[in-house]
Amino acid sequence: TPMNNLLVSAVNHNVRKFLFTSSMAVYGAAKPPFNEKMPTIPEDPYGVGKLYCERMLQIFSGVYGFEHVIIRPHNVFGERQNISDPYRNVLGIWVNSIMRDRQPYIYGDGDQTRAFSYIEDITPPLANAVERDKANGQVINLGSHEPISINDACSLVLRLMGSDMKPIYLEERPCEVRHAHCTTDKSEGLLGYRTNHTLEQGLRKMIDWAREMGEQKPSYRIPLEITKKAPRVWREKMI
Repeated sequence: TPMNNLLVSAVNHNVRKFLFTSSMAVYGAAKPPFNEKMPTIPEDPYGVGKLYCERMLQIFSGVYGFEHVIIRPHNVFGERQNISDPYRNVLGIWVNSIMRDRQPYIYGDGDQTRAFSYIEDITPPLANAVERDKANGQVINLGSHEPISINDACSLVLRLMGSDMKPIYLEERPCEVRHAHCTTDKSEGLLGYRTNHTLEQGLRKMIDWAREMGEQKPSYRIPLEITKKAPRVWREKMI
């Protein structure tokens, strides 16, 4: 696997510390807010893959003696995000769709909740994870602890972009958890994390940047390996 290749290379090149960005997807359908002591029971292949990488890193670190830190960020957004990606990062997908005069899509009823994390709040703690010895060997959630419904997040994006369009509601995606946000106690104590931007403040900056970039043609560069039960917007390239 790619992770195994990276770990082997780290050992062979005498890497002193390995920082891995995992995901809150490892918590699966646990009741939020997620904390680092909760059982990890992922509900989808992405979460399973991230948990595998975490465990491999812990094993390699223990056997070969290099330091490691596992960060579990969630729903990071901001400038320079790949808004042409039609599969992930919902805020970027919506922004690009609205710039292209296309209605944004919402899967399910939109009552799902997420906590979105602005990139300028995330990058300093990531740097601190490398530089601070007290983070060594730790698993740390990183990101906002303020959840918002998908409906309200979409309404906010539409308002900030001055659009009167309405979202189109589609069938729920399989394996998608209803509610997800994390605690910040550990990231605040070990990494100095602070939520310095509200969702609206971060979105304003992202939207300004996206408008400077201009609308992007969605890039369906990754073929679907399994089309059965894949969202219709992916199969039919509707975004």
